[in-house]
Amino acid sequence: MSTIRKVYYLAIILSLVVFNFTTESLAANNNPVFPLFRHIDSGAVAPLEMPTGPVKFLTDIEFPPFSFQTAEGAMTGISVDLAVAACAELKITCQFIPKHFAELLPALKNHEGDAILAGVRLSPDVLKLASATRPYFFSSARFITRTGMPFSQPDVKALAGRRLGYVKGTSHAAFLERYYERAALTPFNDENALLESLRTAAIDAAFTDSMHASFWLKGSNARGCCVMLGESFVDRSSFSKSMSMLVNLDQPNLREALDYALDRLEEKNISAKIFARYLPDSPF
Repeated sequence: MSTIRKVYYLAIILSLVVFNFTTESLAANNNPVFPLFRHIDSGAVAPLEMPTGPVKFLTDIEFPPFSFQTAEGAMTGISVDLAVAACAELKITCQFIPKHFAELLPALKNHEGDAILAGVRLSPDVLKLASATRPYFFSSARFITRTGMPFSQPDVKALAGRRLGYVKGTSHAAFLERYYERAALTPFNDENALLESLRTAAIDAAFTDSMHASFWLKGSNARGCCVMLGESFVDRSSFSKSMSMLVNLDQPNLREALDYALDRLEEKNISAKIFARYLPDSPF
C-alpha cells in the first residue's frame, strides 16, 4: 500500500464502529466548508478534442471514503462520485472496473481501463506508466485536544510546554520536531494508542491526519471527549500527499478533459458537496 492509502484505509476501518457508509449516514452536515484543492482558471475553454467515451475507470474496491464497493457490488465513494460528475460535465458515459490495489497499475498498463481512481503515490516510476490530472485532493494534518483545555489555537507559543502526542516515525512526527520543539513531544507506537491517550488526558493534544481525526471525533471511541484545535496544516514536503486521476499515457486528450471537468466541478461547488456527502464534518 502507498502511504496515503494506509492512512485513509486504516482510519476509516477504525471509524466503522459507529459510522456506516450509507446514503443516509453520509449526508452533508450543515454545509461544511471544504478548501479549494485546485487552482483553476475560470476563463479556461473546453479542450478542442473531447473523449467520446465510455471512459473505463479502474477503481480500488477497498479505499473508503474515496472508493469502495457496496454490499450490492456497486462502486461508490468520493473519487467515484467525482468521476461520475466529471463525465456528466463532459457529456460522456463512464464505467467502473473494480480491482484490488495491487492490480490497478498492471491493468492500466494492459489497457484494461483508461484511468485509475485510487491513492497511488505519484512516483517517477508511476509517471512513466501514466499521466496524472492536477490533484483533486491533498491530505492535511490537525491538532485535536480535549474539550475545555486552556488554549484555543495551535500556535507554537500556546503549545509550548504542552504534552503533544504523535505516532513515531511518521511525517507528522518530523513536522512537530521541526516546529514545536518547545513542547513536550510524546511519541506513540500507533494511532490507537495516541488517541486513547488523548481521551484519557495522558497528553494535552494529538497531531494526526485531518480526515482521520474527523471520523474519530464522531466515533464511539472518542466518547465525545475532544474537539479540533484551530485549522488544518498543509505541508507539501511531508504529510500533504496529493490524489489525482491517472490516465493512460496514450490518451492525453482524456487527461486534459478530466482536468477541465474537475475545474468546473470545483467552480460550481459540486466537488465540495461530494466531499460533504462522505464525511461527518469538514476536517479542514
